[in-house]
Amino acid sequence: MYMLSATLQGFTLYQLLFYFFFYSFLGWVMETVLVSTREHRFVNRGFLNGPICPIYGVGMCAIIIFLTPFQGRLTDVFLGGMIVASAIEYFTGWLMEKLFHAKWWDYSDKKFNLQGRICLQISIAWGVLSLTIIQIIQPTVAGLVDQIPLKVGAILLYVLLALLLADCVQSVWAALKLSKKLRSLGQIKQDLHALYESSGLYESGEELKRRLENSRISELFAELSGNKEANQTRRNRIEQLRRKYTLHLGKRSFSQRRLLKAFPTMHTPNLGKVLEELRESLKKNHKNK
Repeated sequence: MYMLSATLQGFTLYQLLFYFFFYSFLGWVMETVLVSTREHRFVNRGFLNGPICPIYGVGMCAIIIFLTPFQGRLTDVFLGGMIVASAIEYFTGWLMEKLFHAKWWDYSDKKFNLQGRICLQISIAWGVLSLTIIQIIQPTVAGLVDQIPLKVGAILLYVLLALLLADCVQSVWAALKLSKKLRSLGQIKQDLHALYESSGLYESGEELKRRLENSRISELFAELSGNKEANQTRRNRIEQLRRKYTLHLGKRSFSQRRLLKAFPTMHTPNLGKVLEELRESLKKNHKNK
C-alpha cells in the first residue's frame, strides 16, 4: 500500500494505475471496433493477448498528469495532447522496430507523416481525444476510482499487474520468435539470391533484382528447380533450403498468427513478400487444425 500512495503531480500511483488500465481497455475497444469494421472480421487489436492497449493507457496518463492544470484552456489541452501522445506513439513505434525488426504500423501513405510512425491526421485525433478525456470522461473516471475501497482496489491492482506482466512476457516472447522466423526466411531468400546470381537464368542484374523483390520464395524454388543446367551440388543446396523453408512455414503458432492478425499493416523492410507468405501459411495451418 505504501508504494501505491506515492504521488506524481498530485496523483497517487494508485489512481494512475487505475487510469492506466481503464484507458488501456478503452483504447483496445476503440481500436478493435475500428479495425474489425475495416477488416470485416473480429480482430483482437493490440500487442498483448488481453483486452488492453498499453499505449493508450500510457498516453492518457501522461496527458492527465501534464494537462489537467490547463483543463480550462482548450487550445492548450488540444495542442498538448497532440504533442504528448504523438511523442509516445513515435517512440513506441521506433522501439518496437528496433526490438522486433518490423514496422508494426505505418502511416507512410498519409500526408505529413514522420517516418511512417506518426502523421498529422492521427495527431489531430489524439488532440481531439485529449479534449474529450480531460473535459468529459476523466472527471467521471476519477470519481469512480475514488469510490473503490483502498484495500479492495490495491488487491485488484496487484492482480491486474500480475496478469499484465504475464501477458507482456508471453507477447514479447512471441514477437521475438516471429522476428527470428522472419529473419530466417529472409536469409533463405538471400541464399536463393546467391544461387540465382550463379545460375545464368537472368543476364541483367536489374531484371534479377526485380524478380527477387516481386516473387514469393515458393516461386523462386520452382524456377530454380526447373533449371536443367543445374549440377547435383546446386540441386542439393536448393533442396536443403526448401526443407528449411517448409519447416518454418509448417510450424503452427497461435500467438504469432494473432499478432499478424492484430497488425494487418505490419511489414518488414527488404523482405518483399516473405511476410505475406507467412501470414497465409499461419492462416492455412490454423484452418487445417
